[in-house]
Amino acid sequence: EIKIGDLKKRFDILVYKNAAPWLIVECKEMNLPINESVLKQVLTYHISLEVPNILITNGNQSFAYEICNGKMHQLLAIPKY
Repeated sequence: EIKIGDLKKRFDILVYKNAAPWLIVECKEMNLPINESVLKQVLTYHISLEVPNILITNGNQSFAYEICNGKMHQLLAIPKY
Protein backbone atom coordinates (compact mmCIF):
# COMPACT_ATOMS: atom_id res chain seq x y z
CA GLU A 1 0.00 0.00 0.00
CA ILE A 2 1.20 3.49 -0.82
CA LYS A 3 -0.16 6.91 0.00
CA ILE A 4 -0.66 9.50 -2.73
CA GLY A 5 -1.82 12.72 -1.13
CA ASP A 6 -4.69 11.70 1.14
CA LEU A 7 -5.47 8.58 -0.93
CA LYS A 8 -4.28 5.10 -0.06
CA LYS A 9 -3.55 2.95 -3.10
CA ARG A 10 -2.69 -0.72 -3.41
CA PHE A 11 -0.56 -2.21 -6.17
CA ASP A 12 -0.15 -5.89 -7.06
CA ILE A 13 3.58 -6.63 -7.38
CA LEU A 14 6.68 -4.54 -6.83
CA VAL A 15 10.08 -5.92 -7.87
CA TYR A 16 13.23 -4.46 -6.33
CA LYS A 17 16.69 -4.37 -7.87
CA ASN A 18 19.67 -3.22 -5.81
CA ALA A 19 17.30 -2.24 -2.96
CA ALA A 20 15.35 0.18 -5.19
CA PRO A 21 11.90 -0.26 -6.80
CA TRP A 22 12.56 -1.50 -10.35
CA LEU A 23 9.30 -2.90 -11.78
CA ILE A 24 5.67 -2.49 -10.84
CA VAL A 25 3.25 -5.13 -12.10
CA GLU A 26 -0.48 -4.48 -12.31
CA CYS A 27 -2.61 -7.61 -12.75
CA LYS A 28 -6.17 -7.30 -14.01
CA GLU A 29 -8.93 -9.86 -14.45
CA MET A 30 -8.84 -11.80 -17.72
CA ASN A 31 -12.08 -10.25 -18.97
CA LEU A 32 -10.96 -6.69 -18.17
CA PRO A 33 -9.44 -4.91 -21.17
CA ILE A 34 -6.16 -3.11 -20.70
CA ASN A 35 -6.94 0.45 -21.67
CA GLU A 36 -5.92 4.04 -20.97
CA SER A 37 -7.71 3.98 -17.61
CA VAL A 38 -5.58 1.06 -16.41
CA LEU A 39 -2.42 2.76 -17.64
CA LYS A 40 -3.35 5.95 -15.76
CA GLN A 41 -3.89 3.89 -12.62
CA VAL A 42 -0.39 2.42 -12.81
CA LEU A 43 1.14 5.79 -13.62
CA THR A 44 -0.43 7.10 -10.41
CA TYR A 45 1.60 4.48 -8.53
CA HIS A 46 4.68 5.58 -10.45
CA ILE A 47 4.34 9.09 -9.01
CA SER A 48 5.10 7.72 -5.56
CA LEU A 49 7.37 4.78 -6.39
CA GLU A 50 9.32 6.22 -9.35
CA VAL A 51 9.93 2.81 -10.92
CA PRO A 52 11.72 2.71 -14.28
CA ASN A 53 9.64 -0.23 -15.56
CA ILE A 54 5.92 -1.03 -15.65
CA LEU A 55 4.15 -4.23 -16.65
CA ILE A 56 0.38 -4.49 -17.06
CA THR A 57 -1.29 -7.85 -17.70
CA ASN A 58 -4.72 -9.45 -17.72
CA GLY A 59 -3.40 -12.93 -18.51
CA ASN A 60 -4.39 -12.60 -22.17
CA GLN A 61 -2.39 -9.50 -22.97
CA SER A 62 0.70 -7.97 -21.39
CA PHE A 63 2.23 -4.55 -21.98
CA ALA A 64 5.63 -3.45 -20.74
CA TYR A 65 6.89 0.13 -20.53
CA GLU A 66 10.11 1.85 -19.60
CA ILE A 67 10.08 5.33 -18.10
CA CYS A 68 13.26 7.29 -18.71
CA ASN A 69 13.79 11.04 -18.37
CA GLY A 70 10.06 11.59 -17.85
CA LYS A 71 9.12 9.81 -21.09
CA MET A 72 7.37 6.47 -21.37
CA HIS A 73 8.34 3.98 -24.07
CA GLN A 74 6.50 0.76 -24.81
CA LEU A 75 8.79 -2.26 -24.79
CA LEU A 76 8.52 -5.33 -27.02
CA ALA A 77 9.28 -7.65 -24.08
CA ILE A 78 9.49 -7.68 -20.33
CA PRO A 79 12.72 -5.93 -19.34
CA LYS A 80 15.63 -8.17 -18.32
CA TYR A 81 16.38 -8.13 -14.63
